[in-house]
Amino acid sequence: MHTKTFTTGADFLTNLHFDQTKIIKKRARRETSALAALLLSTTALSYLLYFAASFWKPFLDSAALHLLTRCFSFSITDARLFWSTLSESEIWTQFFSMAAELITFFLPFALFSKYIAKRPFDEVFPFCGGRKIKNFIAIFGCQMLMANAASLLCSTIGDFVAPDFFANFPTEQAKSMSGSELLVYFLSLCVFTPFVEEFVFRGAIFGTLRKYGFAYAAVASALLFGLAHGGPSSMAYAFASGFAFAAVYEITGSIRYSVLLHAINNTVSFLFGTFFPQFASDSFIESATLIYDLFIGALGFWGFVYLLRSLGNKKMYEDEPESEKTSVSDPSRPVTLSAFFSVGTVFYILLFLYNTVLIYNYGY
Repeated sequence: MHTKTFTTGADFLTNLHFDQTKIIKKRARRETSALAALLLSTTALSYLLYFAASFWKPFLDSAALHLLTRCFSFSITDARLFWSTLSESEIWTQFFSMAAELITFFLPFALFSKYIAKRPFDEVFPFCGGRKIKNFIAIFGCQMLMANAASLLCSTIGDFVAPDFFANFPTEQAKSMSGSELLVYFLSLCVFTPFVEEFVFRGAIFGTLRKYGFAYAAVASALLFGLAHGGPSSMAYAFASGFAFAAVYEITGSIRYSVLLHAINNTVSFLFGTFFPQFASDSFIESATLIYDLFIGALGFWGFVYLLRSLGNKKMYEDEPESEKTSVSDPSRPVTLSAFFSVGTVFYILLFLYNTVLIYNYGY
């Protein structure tokens, strides 16, 4: 006996919604994969640039000596001494690093945003305008507490899962630098890098994925941001920070606050990782670290309470009409985190694991 099955209007709408959700999820996975593949390409391009620089060095040395002797009236001996000192200094390293970051990292994502994503520069990097928030200190405390807690949790879990690996995992050693070298290093780490990385990870990546909902865009961009930093603890710290940066960008509509948060975060790393080890005693560093940890713990706890109360009382923004406030979530097109895992992101995760092994075995 042949039986017909009739579909009700409700069933049809349910199936239609299910099909639309699948299509949206497929698009999200494809775009996330493309962004991860672009990150892979920029990494490969930077490796090639540094590799090629070793071959260009003799030509660069010759050109520099020619310029110094012909245009600046250096003797050949003075020119060689000056260029040798400059090319082996941290100043040259940082200038080369900034130039390489512009060419291999910033430029590809700028071209992607303009010609593929079809997004104008002021949309990708909305530095001016946006909303002013009166609780920036609270957000800063939350970000630092989240990042440090994530890093500590990762290290604690690692001590149980793979104690030998985490106990012997190398940390970056403080470099001894002159005053001018410290200044250039500070400008590179605390000014230049926040602008470039916020453009890429919040402006280009988060902004491109935002149409799939805040939660997915924030987590996916934070994961990619974390994977770009070598080492499990660094990855956890960067992931929590990246999520906080995305939340600040979402709340304000301006990338300047996430740039500022990023710059403050890097300045703290600069002080405790480079400046204090060179100019302060071990006892001062221990005391400063303890005071900093207590301060961040208290500020972060207060920040969470303050922000929850502010959100509840709708006081997140300064004197802004209710009609102009934007919700942090966008439930109209929800995409689950499963869309993150694709060919591009899997290869990017493999690159992170490869870099982690390199750092563990060789310290770089």
